[in-house]
Amino acid sequence: MKTEFEVRSRDRERGAVSLKAVFLLSIAGALIFTLVKFVPVYVEQKQLMHEVDELARTAAVRNWNDDRIALDVKRLRTDYSLPDNSINFVSKDRHVQVVIGYKRDIDLLVTNYVWQVDYTANGKEL
Repeated sequence: MKTEFEVRSRDRERGAVSLKAVFLLSIAGALIFTLVKFVPVYVEQKQLMHEVDELARTAAVRNWNDDRIALDVKRLRTDYSLPDNSINFVSKDRHVQVVIGYKRDIDLLVTNYVWQVDYTANGKEL
């Protein structure tokens, strides 16, 4: 029969990993991987939405013509590497309306996730 001293001395052995620790480390790794994949796409979306809101507001307040708005829309498309028709100037009467609609594919090793953005910015005159 083993003595209490012999049983407790084995607690300090190196190299032993509990199943709980392996499980928690794998969950933490998957969470970090997912965040690394999704956060840049989310930040890009929020920045683009902010810039389109600002464009619509400025165009409405300053009464820009359609050519000037189209030029800024084209600049935004090239800055964010978006396909044609992803940002569209819709209308300009009493308010400027700009619509964003595009998709980004996110590679998650096992599958692909399609991040879809649909947003409408309304810039109203004062």
